[in-house]
Amino acid sequence: MQLKKDKIRNQVFFINADDSTILKRYSETRRKHPLGLLVKDGIAEERKMMQAVKKVADQEIDTTNMTIGELKNTLGTLIGLPSDKKQLLLSIMSFGFKYGIANEADIVFDVRFIPNPNYVSGLKTKTGRDAAVVKYIEKQNEYNKFFHRIADLLKDLLPGYIKEGKSQLTIAIGCTGGRHRSVATAEKLAKFFIKNKYKVKLYHRDIA
Repeated sequence: MQLKKDKIRNQVFFINADDSTILKRYSETRRKHPLGLLVKDGIAEERKMMQAVKKVADQEIDTTNMTIGELKNTLGTLIGLPSDKKQLLLSIMSFGFKYGIANEADIVFDVRFIPNPNYVSGLKTKTGRDAAVVKYIEKQNEYNKFFHRIADLLKDLLPGYIKEGKSQLTIAIGCTGGRHRSVATAEKLAKFFIKNKYKVKLYHRDIA
């Protein structure tokens, strides 16, 4: 290939699978083969056309029994990317149920079981970012047990998402108005995962 002739450093990976697997994948996508033939004939023709590329490939990757996540991790390893928590971006957000659930969330936790600081004198105008609100919430016995349980649960789940090739996971914490309990919990959860070396993006949807 021209890149090799020009002595440009490169690696060629030839991604392959057996015919039955490719047929199944086409069936699942409900797409016709780009060569415009019956899928079975298109695969055979495509194999002939790709022989030249296959010959110059540095490595052939058989994806017949691979999940998308396994393929992603395999390619990442081959090009020197770490297959660990650094590849997963955690988006942690707070929201208020009265403004609608967070539709973009992969996982949602509801903290409306905690007494609402909105009805406590001096806390109504504050938010979950304020120390007084955090102190009030953390005084509730049920809250600390809840927080440790969800933090440990998520910590145990995240390696599975990484293995399956997930690059971003959105965790949403909801309370009634999205200003006190959900904000304080999202802030605390973000600090927990930053401490555990994850990349974290924090967003308060309804704090205003």
